[in-house]
Amino acid sequence: MPNIKTKIVAENLNEHVLNAMNLESLPEAQKAIMLDKMANVVNQRLLVRVFEFLESAEQKQLKNILDKGTEQEMQCFIEKNVPEFLNWVPEEVMRLKTEMIDNLHK
Repeated sequence: MPNIKTKIVAENLNEHVLNAMNLESLPEAQKAIMLDKMANVVNQRLLVRVFEFLESAEQKQLKNILDKGTEQEMQCFIEKNVPEFLNWVPEEVMRLKTEMIDNLHK
């Protein structure tokens, strides 16, 4: 299944989560594992928002891309049909960051 804007998600995670939580000093292998796990969470949340935003016919198109398409097709579809998407990425990253910080204080 293609990911949504993987590079943009990773850049936001690196900037807003790893740096803010002072995790940039972790060994590269550990950082890569953490970034991958966090990116998966953010991608899933973004995908839910995209589906909620789309009309039924567009949802079917997106399902088809998810089943059989490429990452490039996914990117083009998102750019064409979800104009607010790039605003959602930092929102979801910040939401994850807040949840992680809250969980540290429990």
